Amino acid sequence: MTPASSLQQLVEQRIQAFRTENPVTSLTESVVYLMGIGGKRMSPVLTLMGCEAFGGKAAHALDAA
Repeated sequence: MTPASSLQQLVEQRIQAFRTENPVTSLTESVVYLMGIGGKRMSPVLTLMGCEAFGGKAAHALDAA
């Protein structure tokens, strides 16, 4: 199983990619703001860990996380 710190880095990279892939709108800025609030990174990491626990690959569940 991938360490939680590595999964957290994947989540951070995906959030940064989301910012660059999408045009700046009030909705995308709201999403980015909400993800920046403390404590919002644990759920995605747990989702990725759950995916791996059942034999999946964390990268495949990244957008869902």
